[in-house]
Amino acid sequence: LIIADVSETSHGVGIEIGMSYCLNLKRILLLEEGKHVTKFAQGMPGTTIIEYKNIKDLKTKLSSVLDRLKK
Repeated sequence: LIIADVSETSHGVGIEIGMSYCLNLKRILLLEEGKHVTKFAQGMPGTTIIEYKNIKDLKTKLSSVLDRLKK
């Protein structure tokens, strides 16, 4: 599992996301509300994108996704 914030453009994070795909890892991408994520990341199988407003919102949504992945 890889969890990455993709709110800002970063070649390094993009490389890590690509590597996680090659390693067949699931991905949770965190995206600040109002920001955009690349089509590449959006269409990748095994990827969940969490759009959040603030840290409290992020914690709630991330906890829910992690609980779902455990099942």
